[in-house]
Amino acid sequence: MSLDQIITVQIDRNTTTPSQVGFGTPCLVGFFPTSLFSERVQTFSSLQEMIDAGFTVSDPLYGMASNLLAQNPSPPTFKIGRRVGAPQQVLEITPTELEVGSVHEVTITGYADSSFATRASVTDTASYTVITSDTATDICDGLRTDLTPTGDYSEGGTATLTITADNTTMDGLLFGVTYTVNGLPVGIDDNTPNPTVKIATDLTAINTVDSDWYALAIDSSSSDEILGGGVAAEGAADWVESNTKIFACQTQDPAVASVTDASDDPSTGSLAAQLKGANYDRTMLFFQRDNMDRVDCAMLGRGLPEDAGSITWAYKELASTTAQTLTTSEMTNLEAKNVNFNTTLAGVNITRYGTASGGEYIDVMRGADWLAARIQERVYGVLLNNDKLPYTDAGIQAVRGEILAQLDAGIARDFIAADPAPTCTVPLAANVSAADKGNRFLDDVTFRATLAGAIHKVAIEGELNL
Repeated sequence: MSLDQIITVQIDRNTTTPSQVGFGTPCLVGFFPTSLFSERVQTFSSLQEMIDAGFTVSDPLYGMASNLLAQNPSPPTFKIGRRVGAPQQVLEITPTELEVGSVHEVTITGYADSSFATRASVTDTASYTVITSDTATDICDGLRTDLTPTGDYSEGGTATLTITADNTTMDGLLFGVTYTVNGLPVGIDDNTPNPTVKIATDLTAINTVDSDWYALAIDSSSSDEILGGGVAAEGAADWVESNTKIFACQTQDPAVASVTDASDDPSTGSLAAQLKGANYDRTMLFFQRDNMDRVDCAMLGRGLPEDAGSITWAYKELASTTAQTLTTSEMTNLEAKNVNFNTTLAGVNITRYGTASGGEYIDVMRGADWLAARIQERVYGVLLNNDKLPYTDAGIQAVRGEILAQLDAGIARDFIAADPAPTCTVPLAANVSAADKGNRFLDDVTFRATLAGAIHKVAIEGELNL
């Protein structure tokens, strides 16, 4: 005989929870034709899926995804967003080393065909050795003579060698360009203009279709595209600041490393100086002399799989990228401008120092975003799972309890310090104004917590005695 005949038990499962905002999904944004896919954004989990969709190994987006996924651990999925605005790449090389015997070399990697259907990769190289009385123009003339454009780019300029993509053969062409003097890499100016359809417009369209991603990298990241070309709201950095995401990008601009912070004008100077001057705390800039060696994507691949707030983005070993050879003064300049770089220290290739352009550490920004979202979700869960949350001390304490629970989760991740313990202050119901009670609005809820921070540098003093 069943007990149901005399006792019935019904359990209501008040377990409805709001969907959680993710902080581990990157979106790689680039230009490609709708023949690959017509949607503004798609989700991928492997490089093979990109090949199946029609991308080739020579495509910039494939290279970005390759660096992203080469890390261990790496994100299980990533988004690819389609730009409508096709950048017309303009890269400029300005020789300054005029010593006789100096060898200037340029390598350009691009497409051999004029159709997006095949996209075969080819490499064009040029070399010039400085002779007596040579000027920068002579060096550029010598390099131009040695180059054999495939038809997908042109090279011009006088004292500057300008590599311009031929968008009449294929929209959105991007070339890998490196420049060395006596075997040592030298920076290149990326003067690619923000396209007619601005990068911020494309990002808005992509985000409208699918906003379930947190970190951005773009295929062509010139100063104009990052900063907006004089209109901040049209640039990627400003867009990210307004949309609670983070942006990893890189630059070849030699002035970023060679010019001191004090001499780099925050309004008209290098990309790094302008980003710092604008106090962008969601944009993370790397200095990397090879524009197709996507250290920015590698950094996202390494950092995003870890729990937000639990990892510093400094001192990370990145697979599939080349560590930069930098002088002490260059590293000093980069650090002063809050520019990140991947270099060798004591035989290990590591990143330094995980900072956003405005000076905040990117792990702090990500941790703060995570904490705010989770508190919001917890409190929403309380509202969902109670038929009525009374405007009483008990109801107010229910909100306070969720906030403190999330702060404890922050302690568990080493994002928040356990000592001093976090606090949360709420008003007594009796002290709430009639207007707020009438509007069913709970105000004056505040919490205080101390960041756990991270150790990046150590000073040790010792003494040895007989």
